[in-house]
Amino acid sequence: MSLTKVTSDVLEARYTNAAVISGTSGTLSVDWSAAAIYNMANDLTGAATLNFTGFVTGQVLTIYALEGAQTLTLSSDAVSGSTFYKIGADYDGSSSPNILQVECLNDSANAVFVYTVATSTQDTTP
Repeated sequence: MSLTKVTSDVLEARYTNAAVISGTSGTLSVDWSAAAIYNMANDLTGAATLNFTGFVTGQVLTIYALEGAQTLTLSSDAVSGSTFYKIGADYDGSSSPNILQVECLNDSANAVFVYTVATSTQDTTP
């Protein structure tokens, strides 16, 4: 029996790709099937809703360089609604860039997510 080694070349884009979110306010669509990591290209300039689509149970999504002293809301296109559980601090876009990590715990019609937000700084001497 021959075994196939699993590499990033055989994994779906949802687990290996990086993408950019260029919007700065309003509803910003974030397609979990397109990438695992999103870079915020610009600071938020107004209230923003990150609307999640294409998510699957067990997937973790990271959004970095998230800045802007604005209200940030999380939502999804789940048919019957979404529940978001927060771990740790609230989003504070007035200070250093933030990193938002979200895990999908249940991708059913009543989707369930858990998320955490943390400020970040560059460290040249890890």
